[in-house]
Amino acid sequence: MRIVAWLGLGLLAACDGTEGDGGSPTDCEGGASRTEDILCLEPDTVNGADVYVARCQVCHGTDASGLTGLGSDIRGKAASETVDTIMDPPAGMTESLQDIMTNQEIADVAGYLETL
Repeated sequence: MRIVAWLGLGLLAACDGTEGDGGSPTDCEGGASRTEDILCLEPDTVNGADVYVARCQVCHGTDASGLTGLGSDIRGKAASETVDTIMDPPAGMTESLQDIMTNQEIADVAGYLETL
């Protein structure tokens, strides 16, 4: 029983209450917002690359450097900024990505963009 308790505490400690970019604290167990829930997820950057191709590449280009008149350069963008943009898209963004992407897909593409 002690082993199970220690394992449970270890799992809780895995998400230490801060965003991956060292930002403000979040509640990793049912955050106050969907954004907080997304920022607490562990991104899969391989899947993030696939999500990028399917959802973002058409406006931001194959290398995420942006396409004139369509999408800006989003290479190296902090995960929290990417999530905020998806959750509250700027004028001109044609899709409501937050309505068609899962939390994990958003976390994955945000993690992927940080690596560029």
